[in-house]
Amino acid sequence: MPWPREGNSPHRAGISSFGFGGTNVHLVVEEHLSAAASMPQQKQGIDPEILFASAASPEQIKPLIESWLPYRQAHGDANISLTSLITREHLRYRTALVLRAGETPDLNALTVSRSADETRVGWVFGGQGEMLSPEMGRQLYRRYAPFRDAVDECRMLLGDEQACLIWPLHDNDWSLHRPAVLQPALFIYQYALAQLWRAVGLMPECVLGHSIGEIAAVCVAGGLTLDSALQLVRLRGLAFESIDGEQGSMLVVFSELDSMPSLEQGLVVAAHNATDVQVVAGAQAALDAFMQRCQEAGVGTYPLNVTHAFHSPMVRKAADYLVQRAPRLRGEKLTIPVYSTLSGQRLEDATDIAYWARHLLSPTLFSEALAAATAAHHLTMAIEISPHSLVSGLVRKSQLLAIPSCSQARSEHLDFLEALASAYGNGLVPEATALFPESVSKVVLPGYPFRKHSLWINRPSNAKQTQGENRAPGAIGPTPERAGGAVTAATGLSQAAPNGLDEQEEVLELNEDDSAQLLALFVSYWETYLGLPSAVPDDDFFSYGGTSLTAIQIQEAVKRDLGVSISMSEFMGSRTPRKLNEIVCERLMGETTDE
Repeated sequence: MPWPREGNSPHRAGISSFGFGGTNVHLVVEEHLSAAASMPQQKQGIDPEILFASAASPEQIKPLIESWLPYRQAHGDANISLTSLITREHLRYRTALVLRAGETPDLNALTVSRSADETRVGWVFGGQGEMLSPEMGRQLYRRYAPFRDAVDECRMLLGDEQACLIWPLHDNDWSLHRPAVLQPALFIYQYALAQLWRAVGLMPECVLGHSIGEIAAVCVAGGLTLDSALQLVRLRGLAFESIDGEQGSMLVVFSELDSMPSLEQGLVVAAHNATDVQVVAGAQAALDAFMQRCQEAGVGTYPLNVTHAFHSPMVRKAADYLVQRAPRLRGEKLTIPVYSTLSGQRLEDATDIAYWARHLLSPTLFSEALAAATAAHHLTMAIEISPHSLVSGLVRKSQLLAIPSCSQARSEHLDFLEALASAYGNGLVPEATALFPESVSKVVLPGYPFRKHSLWINRPSNAKQTQGENRAPGAIGPTPERAGGAVTAATGLSQAAPNGLDEQEEVLELNEDDSAQLLALFVSYWETYLGLPSAVPDDDFFSYGGTSLTAIQIQEAVKRDLGVSISMSEFMGSRTPRKLNEIVCERLMGETTDE
């Protein structure tokens, strides 16, 4: 009958079924609109988005994504991204694909990961490293409310004058060459990034920080209030600006400590980053001479572009300045375990200014702290909370999976999405509320591409074989002619005719093996449709919760797999796999007529 469509909406219908056993079902079905291009077009955003996809096997990932991509113009990348995250079960095999406006992703380059059974995450806060970009934090501030709210909270605590200096609203006003600006700006970035990861729902088992990064780590863990942490890091930057004369520099040395050339006078090991990565600090002339000797010995080096010889005696004046001028630090009991890079062990209290003075002067024991955290919490993954990815390389040396949040080499928003993709592929599922604005909504996408398997039982290919001549081992059931089916040339499998057996066919003989196979098949029906972990031939259908709907499902299975129609009264009379087997065997063997 005519059924006019209303606009672009699909047809929908309701179907009711009332079972004699008391089961009532109402099903709503909807027409599939296959032409995504016929839908109204959504305005496409300019930001990249991330598509989450998972499946029960790696082979199903690509078809799933291929079915979604044609809807990009119709729905918009953001809506598709949200839908892929919140409306699908997240299965074992996973990938996450970054979608860029106007670009078609290369699905042949997909990386599919097998999700870990258990993922234990640590947060690692990077140190100052080299000079930071004035673009730091701008994209994350614009896109993500948790990041923006955290930055605004810090700016409010600093006051207008200091906020405009340390985190200006325009990057051309940012004096990042000054330690008194760079160090608190780095802290604000790390604190805000941690709040974004927290809002996404990827919380750590423990935290640690490389050099100045430990202040943000302690603050996030509750050991310092945000106000105290801001005062400490700001004062730390001012302390370095109080140093007169030569300020020194730092050099990365790629060597084990015992194999490194002897240090020039005045040089010290400022950081033990990994077994084969050290950092040496001191006067520039002494560092140049030491670097020359390293080259002659075949030891690799890399000079750092830093403002001072941190973690060396050359910053003694800064440590004294910190102790003399620091206010009383406030904090609560640590809610997340913190591992100190001063001691290499778990930190208990961070409110003593003397601790931070020693922290500034002493070597950074990053390798030891990371090893202690990994052993205590059985970490499998570390997320770097930093505007660069320097620490991630050190983490990988400890055989942990390292995920940098940003790299400074490209778009920080793109870097963050790549980090989310890595975390998702390794078992973590982000919360959607932090990733999408309220204007983004879920849409209708094609469903899961289930793998199709043939479950037909092998049939003999002609009537003579059913009489016992050259019968295929394990083949049971009626001949294709008897079942009204057709044999496929490749497999010898047949499809049963919908009307069951033709009464004009000859007798089918079943041996004991056939009967046993049939019985096993019926037992499997009990397990499948009644949800039993393990059924036996005499399990009563009604004792295990059988309903009229379940009975119909088993009737259809018998008809589908064997071409035999069983009436509802016959089924209700059988009640067990064994009795059902007897009825079907009789039906297969007993329906004969004279030719």
